[in-house]
Amino acid sequence: MYTHSLCRGQVIDAIPTHLQQQKRYKQAKQCLTIGRYLQTFGTYVTYQPESGNWLPVQAAFYYQTGKNKNAQSVSAFMVSVKAAYAIDKQWSVSLGYDYLSGSDGKGDKFKAFDPLYGTHHKFYGAMDYFYASAWQGVAPGLQDAQLGVNFKTSKQVSMQLNYHYFATAAKLDDVKKGLGSEMDYQLDWNVMKDVKLSAGYSIMRGTKSMDVVKGGDHKRWQDWGWVSVNINPRILFVKW
Repeated sequence: MYTHSLCRGQVIDAIPTHLQQQKRYKQAKQCLTIGRYLQTFGTYVTYQPESGNWLPVQAAFYYQTGKNKNAQSVSAFMVSVKAAYAIDKQWSVSLGYDYLSGSDGKGDKFKAFDPLYGTHHKFYGAMDYFYASAWQGVAPGLQDAQLGVNFKTSKQVSMQLNYHYFATAAKLDDVKKGLGSEMDYQLDWNVMKDVKLSAGYSIMRGTKSMDVVKGGDHKRWQDWGWVSVNINPRILFVKW
């Protein structure tokens, strides 16, 4: 016995019998008729200003079309931009903005952009309130305005403090767009070659709208702390 995936979210047991073969053919035909194919395409660019102490400016744009797992026609997009400036050898500041389109449940098109795979801690705040965990029965999209400060105490030690203001992209009925604010602190220490110690602490102050789209109680204190040791030895190096 083995398993065979006919389309996203559908797996059947493929038992070599005539009845099973008929079932497989019928399900495959249904999948082709529905056409649940989602395409994502776009670009990511970096630009290094020639003057001043600007660090590389990063920008991205992606568009989604096709149909989602519920066979809805999709028309969604995301935009991201981030710029950083080095004040001196130790201090730098950064500004960023992410916009992922959302759906208000109206119209024929599903307009909520799906990142497809939640990347833990890297995007939209270290506490992973968004896209690494599910929405509460809605898909309002996301706006993430960011302000960051980075300080290098030495060649081995650096720290950063990042502020995020979150809001929905789509306007939901009787729900304000503002979702809340998150503050992330992180300390990195290069202990030795190939070994880095990192620690962080984050807090989230949500709004009533956060309760609607994510569940929970925004009045309760929300925080998270962590410590990690990263060991990345170079095992094999080949130069051609």
